[in-house]
Amino acid sequence: MITVKVTYDDGDYTVTGFNGTLDEAVRYFLGSTFNLGTERDDMHRCVKVELLGDEPTKAQQGYRLVQFTRYGQVVVPANSDEEALEAVKSVDPKRINWKPVKADVLESAEVLGVVDENGSIIS
Repeated sequence: MITVKVTYDDGDYTVTGFNGTLDEAVRYFLGSTFNLGTERDDMHRCVKVELLGDEPTKAQQGYRLVQFTRYGQVVVPANSDEEALEAVKSVDPKRINWKPVKADVLESAEVLGVVDENGSIIS
């Protein structure tokens, strides 16, 4: 994911994440008209697209707390629940000290919430 600044014909701009390359973002935004209104329509054409970042910074990196059935929890770096559930698939059950540990313990996982890197729930 990249972060882009999208500037409109009235000088206003938005900063947004875009799941693609800068060239793809330019093709998507530049010259297109978007509704910037919140209470009524306010249509504006995109006149400029700038790359602000191409990787999440540590401050932008999200974490999720994942519960494995009744056996335990783990904090994984992930910016979405789907990403968290994919990340836990790489956990090696042989390295877990939960008692009792069964091979299928990692097959049933649930994301409990967004946390900081220490596991404290933040939202």
